[in-house]
Amino acid sequence: MSTTPTISLGKLSLRPRITVKSLRRLKEDGGIDFTSSDPEVTVGFLRDPIVVIMSVYQLYRDQFEAAKVTEEDLEDLCGPEEIQLLRSEVDQQMRSFSSLWKIVSIEMENLLSGDTNLLELAEKKRLLQAASGHSS
Repeated sequence: MSTTPTISLGKLSLRPRITVKSLRRLKEDGGIDFTSSDPEVTVGFLRDPIVVIMSVYQLYRDQFEAAKVTEEDLEDLCGPEEIQLLRSEVDQQMRSFSSLWKIVSIEMENLLSGDTNLLELAEKKRLLQAASGHSS
């Protein structure tokens, strides 16, 4: 079994290990379903720091509550570096839980690195649908 890294957030040492229980809590209590077949869930997490905080708080709520850290406290503790650390750790773990997450995450990385194949494919699909009279 691999060792989960520790992420320091102020005085809190967070052990960011995602479990099925924490995914269910995120879905039921946070209203975010990381196992959804909707790629917008993955994209939302990867691009929006507010979604990162909301998700991370629900995923690791047991640790935050034990340390008496509220979601608002977490917002105060997280700047760009902490958001990136949390986003990266959750992203890597979610790739193991969901093949769709892995695909969307890799394509987002490609887009951010300048690979526009996905955008070109989406444009071709849109043009084909327009030509055939179908909408998505």
